[in-house]
Amino acid sequence: NERAEESCTPCPNCYVSSPGSTICKQFVEKNYNYIGELRYYGISLALLVSLISISFALWVHVNRKAEIIRASQPLFLYLLCFGTLLLGSSIVPLTIDDSIASIAGCNIACISFPWLLTSGFCLAFSALFSKIWRINKMHGASQHYQMMIVTKRDVLIPLVTMLSLNLLLCLLWTLIDPPFWARVKIDENESYGTCGLGKGVASKVLASFLFALNLIALVIANVQSYKARNVSDEYSESKYITFAMASILEVVVLAAPLSFLTSKN
Repeated sequence: NERAEESCTPCPNCYVSSPGSTICKQFVEKNYNYIGELRYYGISLALLVSLISISFALWVHVNRKAEIIRASQPLFLYLLCFGTLLLGSSIVPLTIDDSIASIAGCNIACISFPWLLTSGFCLAFSALFSKIWRINKMHGASQHYQMMIVTKRDVLIPLVTMLSLNLLLCLLWTLIDPPFWARVKIDENESYGTCGLGKGVASKVLASFLFALNLIALVIANVQSYKARNVSDEYSESKYITFAMASILEVVVLAAPLSFLTSKN
């Protein structure tokens, strides 16, 4: 052993490959590509989104008796704020890796991400869709000189339907073939941690259904927003809802290919 160590002494940054060996190997520090300090940036963004969502919800509650707030229906404003709160919270699971958590903890983070993302998106989007759908129904009735009463129950139907379908697909995904965390080895000295959709075909099918369901609903919502483009927005906020819907569609259309292209990075 002493002779082996002596023979390795002239080699800079080396180590003995095995006890008694006379072979020196170059020492290379392994790169695990941990999230590191980027974690704090993600958590800060999640806290910022959560703080803004809570602040707006409190503002709605304080001004709930104002005419413009009552016309906007506080219930849907609360749902919109809660949806953005969940969307912001979905950043937190992405900041977890095996440098701060066990493999089981990383698996839980991977599973929680689609739940938070789809639930938050569905609540925020459905609240906007229900409002624009209500505006179009009332505007259509007025065009034919008809009286129509649209209750909260009527406009809650699309929201409850969308949310139920999203939660059902997430539940099936979790029970049948849940997302999991794994460390992918690039070479002998480098690897990275990532969340996989699942270990079988079922996870890919369910994830595709989730994406298709929300994309189709988003397209329908943008069509409804386009129909409401000429409605007076003094109380209906149709113009602002249309901007929000178009922005969401733009983000989804751009984010989907980008996520695919950078999935191996």
